[in-house]
Amino acid sequence: MKQFLIYEKIMKLIVTIILIGLCIFFSGCPDKKETQDSRDTTIHLTEVSTGIFSSNLKVSIEDTSDSWMFGLSRNDSIILAAEVSSADTIINDNQLLPKTEYSYTAFWLDDGERVDTSETLTVLTDDTTSHNFIWEIDTLGIYGSYLNDVAVVDENNIWVVGKIVTDSSTYNAAHWDGEDWEMIKVLTGHTANKGILYFSADDIWVTSGFPIHWNGQEWTLYHLQNMGLGTNVSVEHLWASSPNNIYFAGPNGSIVNYNGSSFVKMESGIDVDLNSISGTGPENIWVSGLDSNTDGLQEVLLHYDGNSWRIIVDQVVTSYTLQGRISGGIAGVYVDSPDSAWVYTHLGLYRCSPNLYGEGNLIWNTTSDGTAVKTFGGINRNDIFAAGTYAVIWHYNGLSFHRYTEVPEIGTIIGMDTQINVAVFVGSMYAAYKSFIIRGYR
Repeated sequence: MKQFLIYEKIMKLIVTIILIGLCIFFSGCPDKKETQDSRDTTIHLTEVSTGIFSSNLKVSIEDTSDSWMFGLSRNDSIILAAEVSSADTIINDNQLLPKTEYSYTAFWLDDGERVDTSETLTVLTDDTTSHNFIWEIDTLGIYGSYLNDVAVVDENNIWVVGKIVTDSSTYNAAHWDGEDWEMIKVLTGHTANKGILYFSADDIWVTSGFPIHWNGQEWTLYHLQNMGLGTNVSVEHLWASSPNNIYFAGPNGSIVNYNGSSFVKMESGIDVDLNSISGTGPENIWVSGLDSNTDGLQEVLLHYDGNSWRIIVDQVVTSYTLQGRISGGIAGVYVDSPDSAWVYTHLGLYRCSPNLYGEGNLIWNTTSDGTAVKTFGGINRNDIFAAGTYAVIWHYNGLSFHRYTEVPEIGTIIGMDTQINVAVFVGSMYAAYKSFIIRGYR
């Protein structure tokens, strides 16, 4: 009997050891509740972007489990409960009022109970801006003059580029000091400049097919073909996240990056002529393009995430709006947040995401206007301008669109730039064939 008891104890010990080994082999054997509690349940809530009527919020956790539940409250009222399968997710709250402060918290849910709550996040929605501008018009040059682009530093410091012909000479830039326009020759002054980017009085970039830099003393031309960037690379439009990180775009799908010391050609994946570039940082840049080919009028829209360019739109232009799709020839792109961009076509103003191929939310339909938009931009989602033929200027203040009928239909607006309470448009006159500058002051 005693030997049997000893044998029984030995067998129990062996079984226990086997079970422990199996648990270790299969990474432990706690129940689902214990596994849930053992992982990191810290939840975070951050603001991605906020507009006039909505805010994009990111809810994230440290743990990357297959699925988890969370809730979101606004001003102590629960507005959402959802299950997600990734470590973070973007929530759009579009039930907000202008110029209003809201407090948000996110909380991890486990079987309906709060496991953890984020710190309170406070956001302030934008207000609408005023449509009220006073306009002044200047003309430069004689027959054959036109302006392509403008850089506004402030109301007393404005730079324009293009081609300005006078009785005595030809210029390709001019500067406004608050009282007068000074004619400027970039290099010889005979080659028309396409774009301009201003950092400081001794750090200015212009384009003429090639990048040209002003260092406060002289202009330097960078011949891209001599740098091994290809025979058909050409740049006209430019945008920068800093003076040492500049992006150039132009014909044949050309995109070139200047890193502070050298120029690097970037692979766009397309050969369409690019007509605008905009971004919020080195990991969020957009370019648009419009070009004629054998298939018709081709339009493209590309997004750069810091690693590569991704095609968002590559299609033949339609003359009618498509439900939920970007339609019409793209005149330009303007970016004011990391999660979306404004795209202007001859059919309307769209809001689109870098994560959705070809899709766009039509904000404003312009088919009844009868004008062609040539330039587009702003300083925030509640302060956007569009302009083009017949010197038509539209302003979007985040809520409504306004056309400035007091501006005479003197010609085609080709370029624009704006700062707070100052908007400047440049182009070419119809009858006099001079270049013009329309300055608006709010």
